[in-house]
Amino acid sequence: MRTTGHPITPLTLTIDRNDKAPLYRQLSIQLRSAISLGRLPPGSRLENEITLAGRLGISRPTVRRAIQELVADGLISRRRGIGTRVAHIRIHTRLDRIDTVKTLAQEGHRPTTSVLESTIEPAIGDIAEQLEIPVGEPVLYVRRLLSANRSPLAILENFLPAARGTLAADALDSGDLHTLLRSIIRRTSTVAEQLTARASTLEESILLGAALDGPILERHRITRSAEGRVVDAARQAYRGDLIAIRSETGTTTEP
Repeated sequence: MRTTGHPITPLTLTIDRNDKAPLYRQLSIQLRSAISLGRLPPGSRLENEITLAGRLGISRPTVRRAIQELVADGLISRRRGIGTRVAHIRIHTRLDRIDTVKTLAQEGHRPTTSVLESTIEPAIGDIAEQLEIPVGEPVLYVRRLLSANRSPLAILENFLPAARGTLAADALDSGDLHTLLRSIIRRTSTVAEQLTARASTLEESILLGAALDGPILERHRITRSAEGRVVDAARQAYRGDLIAIRSETGTTTEP
């Protein structure tokens, strides 16, 4: 299986033998700090035990104990044939909130979005059908990359009918596409969603920094206005190994 991994990341680490802290603890503290500050981003490979021990002048069991402490805390993962890497943080969230930057931030994650593409183009067959507009009518196509905790999480695609007044005239020029999309969704009344599990494509693997043919959770969403018109058709591809969806439902107990 082909992977799109990070190169081995050497760090400036020091061991003070005059310090009262155990040697393994000194090392684990420095590695933990590098992870929290982003100097070791998710997916980064660490030097192997022998190399790290030789560079710091400490024993291999000391290095192993420091790394195992971080493995136990979920900060580092170890897999045979892949090596020791900084772990990705799995996100647990509700289905209706997984693409909301504000909510992800409130839940303790560090979300960011970047626009990959934004164009006005004619609606093709399946998009025209989803938006319930004639083929060829102009639509705004927006493609963004959503990241959380410094890891690419999802590719977000939105199709919005330009002829129905959902777009401001200077929407594309303003550059504030996220605010535009959220303002449209706030004016809606109903949402229909569908989830599908599949393998990632090569392009998705590259953009998301994931393994080729890795798990993808694909979400399709149709959003309607209070008048019943479709105002947004969304297609979103989430890394299946980084997302866990929770659902809250009421139950009724029969007497």
